[in-house]
Amino acid sequence: MLHSLNTAQTGLNSAKIQVENVMNNIANENTDGYKTRNVNVEEAAMIDDRLAGRGSSVIDVTRVTDLYMYENLLEENAKSSAYGELNTMLEEVEGIFAETDESGFSADLEAYFEALENLRLSPHNEIYRNDLINTGNILVDDIKNLYSQLEELELSEKAKLNDHTSEVNIILTQIGAINDEIREKGYANNDLLDKRDALEQRLTDYTDVSIIHSTVEDYNLQIGGDTAVRFYNNVHSMTVDSEYTSQKDVYGKFDTNGRYVSNLIDSATWDGTDRTEEIQTVGLSGQAEGDIYFLGALVGTGSGNPVVSGDDPATVVGKILADSANIIATWNANNPEQQIDSISIGSAPTILEITYADTEGNVPSLPAVESNGIQFATSFETQGGVLDSITYNFNNTTSFTIRYGDTMTIDTDMDGTPDTPITVDETNVVQAMAHMINNTPGIKEYVTAYNGQYSYDEEGNKLYKQPTTTDHYLVIESDIEGDKGRFVGDIIVGDVRTNNSRQVVLKDEDRSKVGADEVFLELYDSKIDVTQGEFAPIVDNLSTLDPNNKIAEYKKMLDTFVDTFVNMNSSYIEVGGDNYIYGKDAVFADDDFDKRVDINLFQGSTVDSLVFNSNNVYTLKQEDLDYMTSVRWKDDIEFEEGHLTSFSTYYQSVRVTIAQDRELTIQKQENQAAVQESLQSTYDKLTKVDKDEQMVDLIKFQAAYEANAKMITVVDEMLETILGLKR
Repeated sequence: MLHSLNTAQTGLNSAKIQVENVMNNIANENTDGYKTRNVNVEEAAMIDDRLAGRGSSVIDVTRVTDLYMYENLLEENAKSSAYGELNTMLEEVEGIFAETDESGFSADLEAYFEALENLRLSPHNEIYRNDLINTGNILVDDIKNLYSQLEELELSEKAKLNDHTSEVNIILTQIGAINDEIREKGYANNDLLDKRDALEQRLTDYTDVSIIHSTVEDYNLQIGGDTAVRFYNNVHSMTVDSEYTSQKDVYGKFDTNGRYVSNLIDSATWDGTDRTEEIQTVGLSGQAEGDIYFLGALVGTGSGNPVVSGDDPATVVGKILADSANIIATWNANNPEQQIDSISIGSAPTILEITYADTEGNVPSLPAVESNGIQFATSFETQGGVLDSITYNFNNTTSFTIRYGDTMTIDTDMDGTPDTPITVDETNVVQAMAHMINNTPGIKEYVTAYNGQYSYDEEGNKLYKQPTTTDHYLVIESDIEGDKGRFVGDIIVGDVRTNNSRQVVLKDEDRSKVGADEVFLELYDSKIDVTQGEFAPIVDNLSTLDPNNKIAEYKKMLDTFVDTFVNMNSSYIEVGGDNYIYGKDAVFADDDFDKRVDINLFQGSTVDSLVFNSNNVYTLKQEDLDYMTSVRWKDDIEFEEGHLTSFSTYYQSVRVTIAQDRELTIQKQENQAAVQESLQSTYDKLTKVDKDEQMVDLIKFQAAYEANAKMITVVDEMLETILGLKR
């Protein structure tokens, strides 16, 4: 009987705890982070097999959870946060590029083209000229403003990254404090575990989290694959760090002996030899008695050697040769851009050749003519005094040219003092180039050139490649670290012995470096790879070489617009019939390079370096205005490889790209939200308090409580009866 009383008492106690647990669950139905508690009851331990039982025993009260679902929920939360942050960022970018019908870059671009058209129709109108200057300046200001707003967005995201990192460190510290409290208690309270879960879920707003907590002691929270919290309160703080790579252009190659040498020139041809260029055969025409007509123009009266009608062709040839000094002087006085250097004769009646002086290719093609039986065999143009050259063009704003045979005093030991006189040739052109880059205003403020790659000593001092008086290879390095120090440098070598005398020297891509910013997060001085949460899109868009960097992509598109716009407004060649060779790059590659017309209304290769030369508006000719107006309607301008369109359409494609990127991000965010909500709903059904279920449990446990209480009452009555019998 006493045994039955003990059994009923343990059942009463178990029912009491279960009822209290149900009441606690109902009371915390709306408590954030609270998970349903279950009372775990087992049969009390048996002492003697002859006994029917010893009642029930409460083991513990546990939370209802599912570790697998919980970890998946953390992952999906982090993905949703990443899309949300990227969407917010792209929304700001859309605002930067927002336009109306009457304002924005597109409208100002059209206003510039309209001003150009007006000036073309009335090239001497001062109002139209000033309007072109104003719209040109506005155009430059507009695109620079777009670019600067993107840079301001980058700064804003960098500040947000620092703020979020501080918040993450606070959360990690709080998790460490909870773990420390668990260690002191020796067991994990359910309320402490709920608080820790809530903190872990807050972490997924910022980054991807992986958690291992198979036991109380073996708690391991990882971020980006690295441990942030280990065991109890071993917490590693997160920091933001960055690396900035300076742009470096290296011009070199491996020779047949495996040595790394300069690729600026081919020493076999870059030797200062004058170029002789054969041009079309020309001839004598229009003879009359006492006069000499040469190439269709009267060049002498034949005062010393009169030409008489009917003279033998050989006699006429002889008289031309005898009077060549007078002929040349008279011709050159009347044709300053087509000057003759010499006339030589072969076996009469053939003049062997006419050699033109240094005219850099602008002698027009003339039809072959035979007159009075005299034939002109060939004609040459000699580039007298035009030696091999090498040109460096920096950001399409500043350039210089070195010619074979130039003399200069250079700074070979890089101590800041030029001290070595040289005459430029194939043995020292690298030293000459480095010296000019380091001493040319507009270039020296941004980059430094070296004759070979330098190294460092133990104290961090630069050690220049030895010997410094020997050419190694050209290295040009930005003095400004990171993406802001990017520059465009073109090296063009002129070899006067070849018809195509302009060759672009390509840098060694393997040894060169791109100016870049890299922003990253660290845990315990170890760089971590964050792929989800708000951190991911922020870090991606602050690292300029990251393939997911949208801001860098839009900045690059603006730079491409500027580079192409400047190129098209720099030079052209008119080929007749309102047809042109468009742009500096195409002109450079054309055989008629020397017939180019330089406008240079704009300069620069990037948005940062873009300049509008308003003074050049006053020198524009009708032909220049006709050309630039035709550019407006040209719809096959190549901005990128395979991307042919007009300026207006290309800029609209920038805005379309931004809109499409945001639309795609919104779609991904919505899809991810649906996945997250579905998983959260399933998890909540498992872990959250279900009031109906709890009410059923309350009735069940209350009935058990009443049954056990009644059993105790019955046993009590039985004991009282037994005791009464004794009395």
